[in-house]
Amino acid sequence: MRMKETPKNLTPDMFLPEQIAQADAAKLLDEDTVLAEYTERLDALRKNGVNKVSALTQEIAAVRKNKLISAEEKYSDCSLS
Repeated sequence: MRMKETPKNLTPDMFLPEQIAQADAAKLLDEDTVLAEYTERLDALRKNGVNKVSALTQEIAAVRKNKLISAEEKYSDCSLS
């Protein structure tokens, strides 16, 4: 949907509501694009950061709760033992 051509001497209060809505929609689409790019970059940074920490935390919690694993086995791969 393209905006209708308007004369150069129009002030903002002379635009039709339809034209204002179209301009606002175009601005929102630009913001969505920027947000999508930001989200991709943030996810890439989190890949080896927050996501890895979360996965390791969940793995540690699962090992701690597992009653079938002896204490020796639980700490055999751990550098804190």
